[in-house]
Amino acid sequence: MKNAIVLLASIALATNAGAQTRFNSQPGKSSVKLQGSSTFHDWEMEGRVIGGYFELGSGVAIDAAKGAITGLKGEVLPATVRANISLTTIHSKAEHLPEVMDNLMLGYMNATNYPTIRYISSSLTVTNSGPGKPFECSATGDLSIAGVTNKMTFPVTLAMPDPTHLEAAGTVHFKMTDFKVSPPAPHPLGLPTMKCGDDITIIFDWVLQKR
Repeated sequence: MKNAIVLLASIALATNAGAQTRFNSQPGKSSVKLQGSSTFHDWEMEGRVIGGYFELGSGVAIDAAKGAITGLKGEVLPATVRANISLTTIHSKAEHLPEVMDNLMLGYMNATNYPTIRYISSSLTVTNSGPGKPFECSATGDLSIAGVTNKMTFPVTLAMPDPTHLEAAGTVHFKMTDFKVSPPAPHPLGLPTMKCGDDITIIFDWVLQKR
């Protein structure tokens, strides 16, 4: 009987050691910014909600204090990453009539049919690390906007402020036309045509908690 208990305990420990570790999004804890330009002025939109999860592969563990990750495949971090941002949670930071910009964004991005920006990572490579510092990574994955999906590669930092939280932060640059979105050119309040630039920047700080 004693040997059976010891065997079961060993199996349980081995299973736990090889289990995947999932971190789920924390509602209202994250931030995302969309930045661009126009013939009138630069513009910015901001949201506080990023959905999804970040799941470390079997046997992968992050030691932020030592600046080390166990379970790497060379420099590749075995992980499954799914992120999504609802367009209705992003709002203009304009001082005057911000709802006009909100409605423009929803209309030009066809939010009725494609209400969410989605990202699925296919590769995450650690490029630099150090004790007590965020891990610098290169992320490659599929970014879907307005019904169009493009493969994007961009820098990401990973930090663990405590053993139960993971924070992923990064900046993504792309063009609206890459996703078949025409840069808005409205006629606000009868003024001469305002035309938005094609270049867009997404800046995100994604906070997740261990499940």
